[in-house]
Amino acid sequence: MPSIFGLGVGPYAYFDTHGDANGAFHDEHGLAALFSGTATLYALSPLLFQARINYLAANRSFNTLSGTIGIGYELGTDKKPTGKPAGEGAGALKNEVTAVHGG
Repeated sequence: MPSIFGLGVGPYAYFDTHGDANGAFHDEHGLAALFSGTATLYALSPLLFQARINYLAANRSFNTLSGTIGIGYELGTDKKPTGKPAGEGAGALKNEVTAVHGG
C-alpha cells in the first residue's frame, strides 16, 4: 500500500475580538507559527485516507493542537488500481487544486 508523508511550517495570522465585563470590546491580533504533518494512504485507489495534525504556537495567545482524519476520492485517474498515487509515473498530472474549509 503506497503512502505519502508530508511536513510543513509557516506563518499564521490570527485576529480575535474579546469583550470585558463592562461591555467594551478590544481586538487581539498577531502572528504565530503553524506546524503541520500529514499522512495519506492510497489503499483502495481511487479512494485515499488522510490523517493530519496541526500545532499552532502563538506568543501572545494560547497554543492549539488539532487533528483531522478524512476519506478522499482522486479525480483525473484512470480508475484502475495501480498501487501508485496519482501524479507518479508516465502521464502524471501536473496541477493540483485543493480546497479546505474549517470552522
